Amino acid sequence: MNIPHQEIISDYLNIKNSNKSICDKFNINEGTLYYILRRYNVERRYLKHLTKIQRQQFIKDYQSNKITIKELSNKYKISPLTGSRLLKRYNIKIKRKKLSKKEEKALIKDYLGDLSLKQIKQKYDICDSVIYDTISSKNIKTGNKRKYKINLDFFKRIDTESKAYFLGLLYADGCNNGADCTSLTLQEQDKHILIKLKKDIKTNFELKFHERSKINPKWKNTYHLELRNKVICEDLIKLGCMPNKTYKLKFPTESQVPKHLLSHFMRGVWDGDGTIGLGKVTKQKYNYAWCTLSVTKFFINDFIKFIEKELQINCTSYKPKITHEVILKVSICGPNQIKKFLNWLYCDANIYLKRKYKKYKLILKTFMEKEEKI
Repeated sequence: MNIPHQEIISDYLNIKNSNKSICDKFNINEGTLYYILRRYNVERRYLKHLTKIQRQQFIKDYQSNKITIKELSNKYKISPLTGSRLLKRYNIKIKRKKLSKKEEKALIKDYLGDLSLKQIKQKYDICDSVIYDTISSKNIKTGNKRKYKINLDFFKRIDTESKAYFLGLLYADGCNNGADCTSLTLQEQDKHILIKLKKDIKTNFELKFHERSKINPKWKNTYHLELRNKVICEDLIKLGCMPNKTYKLKFPTESQVPKHLLSHFMRGVWDGDGTIGLGKVTKQKYNYAWCTLSVTKFFINDFIKFIEKELQINCTSYKPKITHEVILKVSICGPNQIKKFLNWLYCDANIYLKRKYKKYKLILKTFMEKEEKI
């Protein structure tokens, strides 16, 4: 996806646009926004859109004890975090809401129960520090309360079709920041795959919809899923899905992905970075098909060795005209070879992009019709 850096910077320099609105508009996270600002030496605005008089009035209002940071932030159209930064900058002590003994007991019960931190904060109108101070004062261990649920063992070992497929898809289209977040963005019509991933990994992380066509009619709308967990990130790195992987990906070893699950893994990779197509001679007749995949030469070379040895399929690799020096393209041609490869790719398959599976079925039908005519 091409990110319009200059448009993002232009929106950022307009103080009416919040960071969140910019990130939502261009389907990026705050980390990417700050990277773009650093790259073009754009100074972070912080409190620049508040005049000196407004800052002084903000502090005066806060010290009057009649209004909270949250209420003040809404009044001055800034985030509560920015409001807190302003007070700290002028060495103003931030007052914390005091809970009654009855509220403390109720909070502890909620913390040990099913309520998330976000729900607790909203219920008692308090910040994280008040929650943790209350919990710690009662000698209750903190740090195990998660906002979201997720199966932490999902990527410990690749031993099912689902795990192999989603690892392949993350190889192709995923983003692992190496710390605490792995994300996957797909076209709107491929939403069913993200729903399947949510179900299989047993998470309640929400899908985010980005209506990118409003920005540019040529852009496709997308759905975005973030798996925010350090363990998931670390396990994916062990499986070869590392941060900044675009030019470093390697074909997985048998200890990472067992041979009997490689077809499911490669289907995930192909759904992300591969193409399956039919060429036309006339408006009604198809006469040839192709399968191509663009990925690093380290991955391509070992993949070619595998399919030549295991499937007896010959394919060619070549360097695309406009791309990085380590990126290669592999192409499988010829009706028999394509049919053999696609049948292997979709053998016993239960998870796949519906639009590419339809192409696979169309190719088989076309080949069958040709054979019947012969």
